[in-house]
Amino acid sequence: MKTKPFPPRACINLYFIPVAVLGNCLYIEGGELAQFDDNAPANAASREKTSDVADYGSWVPASLIADYNLYILTADLGDRPPVNSTLSLPLDQPWTNETVQLRTITKAGPAQKEFALWPDPDGQKMYAWGGEAASPNNDVDLDELADPYLWAFTADTSGGTCSGTWDRAGRAPDNIWRAVGGTPATCAGRGLFLGGVASSTSDRRVAFGQEAVPLPGLLSYDMETREWSNRSRTVTSPYETSGRGRGVCMPFGPSGGLVMWIGGCFRAPPKYETVTPMPMTNLTFYDPVADKWYSKVTTGGVPTPRSNPCVVGVKHPKDGTYDM
Repeated sequence: MKTKPFPPRACINLYFIPVAVLGNCLYIEGGELAQFDDNAPANAASREKTSDVADYGSWVPASLIADYNLYILTADLGDRPPVNSTLSLPLDQPWTNETVQLRTITKAGPAQKEFALWPDPDGQKMYAWGGEAASPNNDVDLDELADPYLWAFTADTSGGTCSGTWDRAGRAPDNIWRAVGGTPATCAGRGLFLGGVASSTSDRRVAFGQEAVPLPGLLSYDMETREWSNRSRTVTSPYETSGRGRGVCMPFGPSGGLVMWIGGCFRAPPKYETVTPMPMTNLTFYDPVADKWYSKVTTGGVPTPRSNPCVVGVKHPKDGTYDM
């Protein structure tokens, strides 16, 4: 691992990353790393500076990142070094962008991006599923990367250190495709992955150089029974495809949990080359226990469509409403 001081006022950016909360700890997993060049012209096509970042090796210690403002972003800009570590942050301690101290947790698996991170209801584990090679131009073992293993993180809750270990937690059955860039959610003890595509760096059944294959339907993993299922019928888009959206679990409904899907895009047949933003004029809901779908027409000032949105749900402590 090579390290060196960052240039003054540099900021570190993490791309295509999932996040999860276990207990009082926030975990930031995988993705790609970049810094921005403050000296680039304001009207430059891209202010991203990847050549210097590559000199830092596959990861930069959290102690160096903590010296600069941390921004969690999602964007499509250039080729970036992959991140093969997990960052953790205690949520029961105050911090600012200037004082934040992140813990770096080593991960044995391949560096990936755009995968699902499913926190277990027990608050002790989370699971990583899917994804593809972070920065494919870097040297990666594609055979290992496309292996359909579920990865599990077991938290170490002693002393409030926000640490833990990663290990394989079993292989998905043959009828489950390993996707990238879908729309993930966790609700009622189930990890969900809506749509996405299968590529040569996400599933070994796709030949190297072959076009990515859009996957319709919804993948579900029961964290208690460890059972996988493919729900082929959805109402999220006209062609049952979805990508780069987000799902939020709301504590409502007869089963105690209801997922609201928001944002992202869908692909249309026959070649699935056309990518269309998912409109915000109609929202889709899913009960993962009863396997039932619902939809609702929105009113008022409807937001514009968007991909890779940051979405969070908060229940009001007094009136019981739920804001997103």
